[in-house]
Amino acid sequence: MSRRKLLATVALAAVVVAAGSYVFAPGRSDAGAQFAVTESAQARADGRSSTSGSGQQAIDRAAEAGRYLFIYFYDGKSPETLARQEELTAGASKLRREVELAVVDISDPDEVSFARRKRVARAPMPMVLAIAPTGAITGSFSDDLTHDVLRTAFVSPAMELSLAHLQLNHLVLICVQSASTHWNEEAMGGVADFVGDKRFAGSADVVMLDPSNPAEGEFLATLGVDPATPDAVTIVMIPPGTAVAQVVGKTDKATLIKELEASTSRPGCAPDAKSGCCPKK
Repeated sequence: MSRRKLLATVALAAVVVAAGSYVFAPGRSDAGAQFAVTESAQARADGRSSTSGSGQQAIDRAAEAGRYLFIYFYDGKSPETLARQEELTAGASKLRREVELAVVDISDPDEVSFARRKRVARAPMPMVLAIAPTGAITGSFSDDLTHDVLRTAFVSPAMELSLAHLQLNHLVLICVQSASTHWNEEAMGGVADFVGDKRFAGSADVVMLDPSNPAEGEFLATLGVDPATPDAVTIVMIPPGTAVAQVVGKTDKATLIKELEASTSRPGCAPDAKSGCCPKK
């Protein structure tokens, strides 16, 4: 995955769901990864019911099943929108993994507030958003809905979790470590202190990335990390998806904060700054 695509993906701000869903199962799912962040969890954090509305139920079902969800948004039925929906159906049926499809008509009065809340009300229609089991948006499609394009929505486990956290407007500390890398414990010590700082409470998350996992190759390339790195590497990312620090070997909280402050585009971007450049709790 290119750096450009990563930045375009993480810039998407919210998970969207739709009015109904159905399942394609052309082959065994290889989704596999456990998910830690879901729209349901965010709904509870926002004081919303995670079971209200068929849209939320659709995303809950997909998350619980560990499947990706492709959501087709359109603005009123027409020959064009029906044809594009058929194109999505055909493309999804050729994917070699289980996925769910969902559709929503944003002109439906019952969906207006939902579309507005999910920030798609003014988007060009029709469009498709891909949602990973974590709730992370991993792709946005409008011109081409073939299976070759749709399959680009599937990302590695570490990238999926990173996107999920970033799209909740959180800092992410990506810890690139394996059984053979040096300084693992020393690197995690600084990360734990950083995340435990009350200034970052609830707004900083840790994602573990095993460089020996072939599935993480593209993500490692995007991050600029050699899969054969002999030492642990810690990367700090801020929303919407900018890597602002990369520390090789051992870390400490002071160093991570210093790197964070030095790498931001605006001066004074401290964790407690009022400039708005750091994630909000």
